[in-house]
Amino acid sequence: MSRWSLRSRLPMCAAAVLLYAAAPPTRADVVIIGSLGNFDVHNETEGECNEFDIELEGPHPEDVYHTYHNGNYGAPTITPLPGNTGIRVVYAHPNHATARHAIEHFGVSLRAGNSITAQRFNWVPGGLNPPYPPPPPPPPPPPLAMPRITSEIFYLPTGPMLRETLTNVDTLQRPIWIIRKETGAAREVALEELMVNDPLIQGANQLDLEPERLLFGAPLVFEEDAPPPGELKSEVLVYEVYENRRVFSGGEWHDTPGPIFTTVMSAGVAQGAVCPEQYLPIINVPPQDYVALLDGAAFFSVDAADPFGGEITYQWRHEGLDIPGEHDATLGIDPVTIESAGAYECLVGNACGFTITQAGYLTALSPCSILDQPQPTVACVGGSAVFSVTVQGTQKEYFWRQRGAEIPLNDPHLVTWIAPDGLSSTLTIDNVLPGDAGSYDVMLAGDCDTTVSSVAMLQLDSLGPADMNCDCSVNVLDINAFVLALSSPAGYAAEFPTCPLANGDLDGNGAVDVLDINGFVAALGA
Repeated sequence: MSRWSLRSRLPMCAAAVLLYAAAPPTRADVVIIGSLGNFDVHNETEGECNEFDIELEGPHPEDVYHTYHNGNYGAPTITPLPGNTGIRVVYAHPNHATARHAIEHFGVSLRAGNSITAQRFNWVPGGLNPPYPPPPPPPPPPPLAMPRITSEIFYLPTGPMLRETLTNVDTLQRPIWIIRKETGAAREVALEELMVNDPLIQGANQLDLEPERLLFGAPLVFEEDAPPPGELKSEVLVYEVYENRRVFSGGEWHDTPGPIFTTVMSAGVAQGAVCPEQYLPIINVPPQDYVALLDGAAFFSVDAADPFGGEITYQWRHEGLDIPGEHDATLGIDPVTIESAGAYECLVGNACGFTITQAGYLTALSPCSILDQPQPTVACVGGSAVFSVTVQGTQKEYFWRQRGAEIPLNDPHLVTWIAPDGLSSTLTIDNVLPGDAGSYDVMLAGDCDTTVSSVAMLQLDSLGPADMNCDCSVNVLDINAFVLALSSPAGYAAEFPTCPLANGDLDGNGAVDVLDINGFVAALGA
């Protein structure tokens, strides 16, 4: 049996390959590229390789008759070369790497009639890969749930007490750590004050020297005496919430405070009382909103009653602060200033305690100040007329009116324009018609009381004698008007109310008659 061998050394990861060709095949339809039993390939690269590639130009994947199943790499994958010019046979396995100088066995069988025009053999460097990709890390646990805070008043023989309870309600039942701080005010604390950088919070007293662990479902309770009857108090508690950390020490695991998770603040508003809420004053009608002019007067009132007909007291407040001396059911503000605007509420008290009304809001408006009033205008029919107004202060709304009726903003004949700063406006009348004569004014609105400007008149002018239709021109259009003036002065006055009849008195005798015809004809021809 004849044998031949080929040993080739390739650069980089090219394989040093030893091929042993078998005797001519016994089956006519098979061409064997190396015997399946002795296609030996030495790894003569610089290190481990985890893949061996065989490239054969000429055959196609469907021409492959059989491949050798390597004990380390298993069966190869067969893919066409670019352009389907040949095949690439790849032996690779993630759990095996061929050491340097080691030998592997590979083989490919092709059907008869397929010639190989070129062949290439390459080792691909690489070490042993893990048998399976590492599992993805577990998703991070959800963030801690915010602890729940509840407030209540309960009664002891010594008097009413305030109780605030913080409960760990984390969904994964993880412990948390708490440090408490406490402050308060003899008033209702605004929500905007519950900020870590607010002076009220920065001045809070620390109740706990060290963080206290709070297990799931466990409550942390704070109690103190309720304010005396008639007094209003806000009790503010600040909770610094820390995550839990497990630390191994002394042979066992311990829970310790971790990084801060959040800061929770609550303000419980309480008033001193010795009876249930149903015995507090009843508010029938709270203060209502009010709009007033600057330097004018404003009034707020409250209708309240004691459940048992007893006496009640009043204390008015502006923006949460007591107004000294205001202890009646009605509050009068005179004069109204810019500082007067805002919320007004009343603390209505009886022997049991206080009820705070809802707030009524005062809006202070200044009269609209007009710097330049619209001026009377004279225009000819067919000409144009312009009215303007200038105001002081801030941007206003403008509503121009003709003979007392508002002019629509989309009127193509009477065009309104407002300056970008909103402090002036003009009304332009193009192609003045006889019916445009009359009165014009503008109504102002905005951050001021509604104000109407002075009235400006639009009067139609003419050239004088012979201009019988007052279009500022003497032409054939005046003939019919002149004839009407000759025949019916009353009819002329009705049809041309803004044109003087004297325009037809061409001879100056004080009347429009046949003696004016020649003068009228002469004016037409002039």
